[in-house]
Amino acid sequence: MVSPFDDLDLTQAQAYALQVADLTELLGSVDLSLTTSLSQLQSAADLPTLHRCLHDLKGYLGLVASVSLCELSRQADQQARLGQGAATQESLGTLIPRLERLQQGLQVYRAGIIGD
Repeated sequence: MVSPFDDLDLTQAQAYALQVADLTELLGSVDLSLTTSLSQLQSAADLPTLHRCLHDLKGYLGLVASVSLCELSRQADQQARLGQGAATQESLGTLIPRLERLQQGLQVYRAGIIGD
């Protein structure tokens, strides 16, 4: 059985935030950013807006996500930047559910280290 949290990779986050308190704060910030990004991805009306959102997502996703999820976000960003609407929408159809699962995994992990 495949874990729903397979895209969660905290290697970079743990290298950046060496103390538990720092990691907790960083993961909280990423969680908030993911909430914003998911909302924007689901409501964006045009490719330039999608491109801005995907570009922002690429900036922080590497802290908590697998290489394959980061690559998918990079690909979607490039498609949006190049004006490839159909390809961008297809990529988003795969990307958004994975981001939602990533966020769930992130929240579970963070709750485990802060004892919520």
